Amino acid sequence: LSGSRFYAYQNGRMRCGLINCQYQLADVNPGDGGLCVVPGSHKTNFCIPREIAIGEEDQEIVYHVPMKAGDLVIFSENTTHGTLPWTADNERRSLFYRYTPMYLHYTGGEYETSHPDWVSELTEAQQAVLQPPYVYNRPLVEDDGETVVQPRREGE
Repeated sequence: LSGSRFYAYQNGRMRCGLINCQYQLADVNPGDGGLCVVPGSHKTNFCIPREIAIGEEDQEIVYHVPMKAGDLVIFSENTTHGTLPWTADNERRSLFYRYTPMYLHYTGGEYETSHPDWVSELTEAQQAVLQPPYVYNRPLVEDDGETVVQPRREGE
């Protein structure tokens, strides 16, 4: 299991390393295909058996997620998930976002980010949540979603 994908309860707090959010732009009816999950699998401490992952065994534990346009499904990356073959006449359309703690990112290695010009029109708090993952001196957005706290730097 990847270090960025964790789900743990410790000292009275739940910790999850990566949250997936799928916002549906078109209806997904039962039998259409698309997102499927194994409910409760986010709590396992072992990898899914290959036979289940490739659909050869125990398909009754796999749940197809029907959704209407505008629905949002939120699940831990640790949840065993995938897609069933798409069979509907319309195209499959959804937006997929992932959220992690400020010090993690989903893919390994280093990368550079750039933002479109319109980002300069956002509030300080909105810009803070678009920053790439890093730990030191990162601005923190308070629970009100508007107040940004700049951490003290050494020597200040």
